[in-house]
Amino acid sequence: MIDAAPNTEVIVPQGLEHLIGVDTKNQRVTCHDVACMYSEEPATEQWPGHLLGHKIPWDLVVEASSFIRGLGWEKPLMSRQAVPPNGSAPQPGTKVIDGVRCKYCRVFMSTNTMEVKMHWELEKHGVSDGCLVELIRLQSWARNDYEQHTYWEVDEGTKRSGANQGVYEQVAIVSLALIIGLWITL
Repeated sequence: MIDAAPNTEVIVPQGLEHLIGVDTKNQRVTCHDVACMYSEEPATEQWPGHLLGHKIPWDLVVEASSFIRGLGWEKPLMSRQAVPPNGSAPQPGTKVIDGVRCKYCRVFMSTNTMEVKMHWELEKHGVSDGCLVELIRLQSWARNDYEQHTYWEVDEGTKRSGANQGVYEQVAIVSLALIIGLWITL
């Protein structure tokens, strides 16, 4: 087993560094494919299939999977404890995406304004005096829409101008109006 205690450096074996990265602080392994940048808990048996999906040769898949298993980490990534705190710097090797946050409670986050609208109604936040959402930047270790996403807000070190927020609010309001209009006509 590899000594992979939190905050210690783990060297990815030569020949694998272009495939995967290791973050000991959060105990995660990240796919280095630029279009993917997927993170998964090392204990999973999904890594071989994931790497094969990128058409990685079998011998490298076996070597990478063996290295990942050897990390000996058991921490589930999708638990709330495994998520970096909101406002932290972006996690290297993980995509930063546009997202929205409930303007009332400032806790609920999503990439979908309709989810915020449903949250608003379920939580009985009351009547809105404008847009329900704030534009934020998010990260998640889930790789696609079929998985449960646990988001955290990231601070990329730059503030969004008020003008950009206003434009986003206008787009969000128009989008909601169109969706609601379509729903009513059905």
